[in-house]
Amino acid sequence: MSEPVRFLNSFAQALATMSLYGNGHPQRERTIDTAFENRASVDHATRGEVREAVETALDLLGTGTVRVAEKIGGQW
Repeated sequence: MSEPVRFLNSFAQALATMSLYGNGHPQRERTIDTAFENRASVDHATRGEVREAVETALDLLGTGTVRVAEKIGGQW
């Protein structure tokens, strides 16, 4: 898997987890930490919590619910 794909998978998983669990929620922290530690093994065959988190993140990005960047006060 290429480095950009690994990054996007990890990023999507983190976004999804952040949307599912509030700040300080232990599951949020565990999922983000675990996905980051195992980012090299996340691919199209990944299943379970990480897969669900990635799919959720992609849905949130696709609908515009969350953004990668946001212009605030004329600054990105």
